[in-house]
Amino acid sequence: MKSKRRPAEPPRIRTAATGEDYGTGLTLTRDTLRWTSPRTFDWDEELPLFIESAYGFEVDWGLCLAFPKAPTEAIDATLSFTIEAIPEMILDRRSVLAGAAPATAIPLEQPAHLAGFRQALSAGRPLRIAFFGESATRSGLWPYRVMEGLRARHPESRLFSSNVAVGGEQSAMGIHRLEKEVLAAAPDLVVLEYLINDACSGRSEAQVEQTVRAIVERILEYGAACMIVMANGVNPLFTKHAAKRNIRRFYALYRRLAAEYGVTFVGGFEYFDNLHRFGKYFVTELKGNMVNHTFGNEDPGWGPFDRVVGEAMLMALLDGADEVAGK
Repeated sequence: MKSKRRPAEPPRIRTAATGEDYGTGLTLTRDTLRWTSPRTFDWDEELPLFIESAYGFEVDWGLCLAFPKAPTEAIDATLSFTIEAIPEMILDRRSVLAGAAPATAIPLEQPAHLAGFRQALSAGRPLRIAFFGESATRSGLWPYRVMEGLRARHPESRLFSSNVAVGGEQSAMGIHRLEKEVLAAAPDLVVLEYLINDACSGRSEAQVEQTVRAIVERILEYGAACMIVMANGVNPLFTKHAAKRNIRRFYALYRRLAAEYGVTFVGGFEYFDNLHRFGKYFVTELKGNMVNHTFGNEDPGWGPFDRVVGEAMLMALLDGADEVAGK
């Protein structure tokens, strides 16, 4: 990393990284560094450390550099810094660090919205859940875990599910299927999950908000309950919008809208964002495709993240961790 300061001008910085260049079969050294374009910064601000990828965009791994003390005099020189970055955790020790219930780290908000659903469940009424979202919903493990848990807790009830999710879809596309594919299934509860593709779509927060508002309002107008689920994040190497700091903005947007409309919110991304605190490196958790899938189609036993999200959803649906089946 190099920084250059000229008198009366803000400092400028560019960054580069050594190591294996994923997907190219090459290893970058100090002689073959790929530098980012220079950018200005302020000494008293935390500086994001971007890395230029082989795919033509800057990658944000969430690394930052802070200067505890700014220079007191103007610097007319080039400064070089060498930084060693080590993943937060590469061994799975979550059971040691966090006990047996990591699902309790996931925010569950507005669970009272599901009171009518729980009453109907206890009464043994036929109920249908529509899972509406992207590939994390379409092929993930957590929708199955939810249905298994509900049936185990209420074997007397007739429970049905409709997985109407489409891989690669964002909410701007999904809204066009809402009537004919989602509400046409006559759901009692709609589970809405579009975090990854909305955040990585390149659409603005205002545009996504407008779409999500329309979806939630129509679900409530129809008379179904709504649960907004925020699942996992993305490997930032594969799209310029996949940085955690960008995903967090859309996570906060969905969370705010859930509170405004009073619908249930399950913040699984907050767990993903803090996996290192539970002894897990977030890229390792994306083993399904090393991009954005926490599940593996070739390995039905994989999907520890999805199991945790499913447990958290059951807590909200069953109104308390003590009622979650199979823990």
